[in-house]
Amino acid sequence: MKFKTSLALTYFATISTLLASPLAQSSVVYNVAFDDPFGEFASYYDKIETHVKAAGSLWEQYFTGNANLEVTIGFHDIPRADGRSTTTSYLFNNGSYSVWQAGAASEINTGIDPNGATSDIEINFSNSTDYLTNELWFDPNPFDNIADVPSNKTDALSVFEHELGHALGFNGWIDSITGVLPGDYESSFDQYVIEHDGGFFFAGANARAVYGGDVPLTSGNIMHIGNSDPLAGADLISDLMNGVVFMRGTRYSISALDVAILQDTGLSPVPAPPALWLFIFGLAAIGLKIRKI
Repeated sequence: MKFKTSLALTYFATISTLLASPLAQSSVVYNVAFDDPFGEFASYYDKIETHVKAAGSLWEQYFTGNANLEVTIGFHDIPRADGRSTTTSYLFNNGSYSVWQAGAASEINTGIDPNGATSDIEINFSNSTDYLTNELWFDPNPFDNIADVPSNKTDALSVFEHELGHALGFNGWIDSITGVLPGDYESSFDQYVIEHDGGFFFAGANARAVYGGDVPLTSGNIMHIGNSDPLAGADLISDLMNGVVFMRGTRYSISALDVAILQDTGLSPVPAPPALWLFIFGLAAIGLKIRKI
């Protein structure tokens, strides 16, 4: 009996310790600047800055670390939008290639800014006012992330989440058509790109565990996931990081697969709260059984 009583006290002491210890958290500050020499898009600055920060906060909940990220928003002759880290950080040499991580992800992991005061992330939009004015819908309260998206508009917050996903790790140098690297280097995303069955796949361990196998990458656009039928990955068309289409009237969310892929590329994950609470409740159940004896 004395042993069992001591065991119960030990379990409840463990519970108290877990509850007193906060989960790992990320604190990322997004400092937004604009590359718009003539101020042509000045009326959108406030909306864009708010949406960058809201999108960043949605990613932030899944990873642990601290960073002050400089984000430059530009307007160029592109169809819609694109995003990337402006620099990379060396990780290791795998014997054949030096492996490099997206600079923004590296800064979150280490707290060390790899490029000083220079911009860490670039997000570019089409310099056609039609895209910002007529296509994108800017949520009046993007941090709430609950309002219905108009059926004739593309959700701007989802676009910012998508482009930050590229800046955090969905990026590299591998050729989307040939699968060939340009030299003796690769990104932490590139290292898991494999080819079989007529297409390219992402084969990181965390991603495979979530998806149940190699993750189909978008044909001709392999820094994304999913494809239209009959290619592999039609089930991923609804994913935030799909490379096929963004449906109007749709609010996209960060998926467990997106998080797993970024974890494979080197971002440090936040421990999942549900697992912690299951552990706590399991210990509590054991403690209750002990007290019954």
